[in-house]
Amino acid sequence: MSIFSIFKKGVRHIWILAIICLMLLVPLPVMAESEKAPESAPPLKKAHTCDIDKKIDAKITGFKKAIEETLSICPTTKMDDGCLSCHTAPDWSLIEKAININRKFPIGPTMTVSKDGKIATILITGIVSAEVESFFEYSDWHPDIEKAVFEIHSPGGSLFEAWRIIGLMEYYKSRGLIIETRVHGFAASAGFIIFVNGTKDHRFASKTAELMWHELYSFSFFKVDRPSGLEDEAKVLRHLQNTASKYLAERSTLTIKQWDEKVHKKDFWISGDQAVQYGLSDGTP
Repeated sequence: MSIFSIFKKGVRHIWILAIICLMLLVPLPVMAESEKAPESAPPLKKAHTCDIDKKIDAKITGFKKAIEETLSICPTTKMDDGCLSCHTAPDWSLIEKAININRKFPIGPTMTVSKDGKIATILITGIVSAEVESFFEYSDWHPDIEKAVFEIHSPGGSLFEAWRIIGLMEYYKSRGLIIETRVHGFAASAGFIIFVNGTKDHRFASKTAELMWHELYSFSFFKVDRPSGLEDEAKVLRHLQNTASKYLAERSTLTIKQWDEKVHKKDFWISGDQAVQYGLSDGTP
């Protein structure tokens, strides 16, 4: 055998080995059962490597899209638009919305809100209805507040300011707000009538607390400069006193006459324990 024949046969073997290695390195595409050509059809051409890469990329893109669509579905609303504006991924817990920064916090008074957000407390030292109104508006706006607590520590003030506060209390009671009144120090005059207007079974006075009511001192819309002036003023004062006595009788065990007798020419002081006996308090805090 010539040297040329041996060389020719060796080259042919090398080519056969190269083809076998290439077949082992390049995987053939696997067709689904539905994609297989019928026996009568002509044999399919082998897919090129580029075609295989395109199919793999398409599959990966499809999987990514399916995952994104699944993750974007809100478990509560079942909607995918803006879901993460109300929930956090990946546990889908509800996002706690911060208090509206545009909402003004109550003006003036000392106010606190419990950790669970259900109880708002205001310290009342002066009888200022605008401050109480602001407190009520905030409590009504807040989604979690269920009870408003008035801690009263006041010598009193304007009767008409007190009546306005009481009117606000009645309004927000009608909206379902529980209004609890408390006295640890003292509540006198206008502070006293605000205290007794707390929600029934939610009026509390410490045993050492002091409460006081009295006759009205003076009232005048204008300067009296005629002989009958004092008589007119007395009528107005009696009218206002009767209104207050009736109001207190409706919230205690004393009658209107008894209230008039208790404050006739004197101040009527009672302790927290006595307030319970008169039906003015529902117990101690």
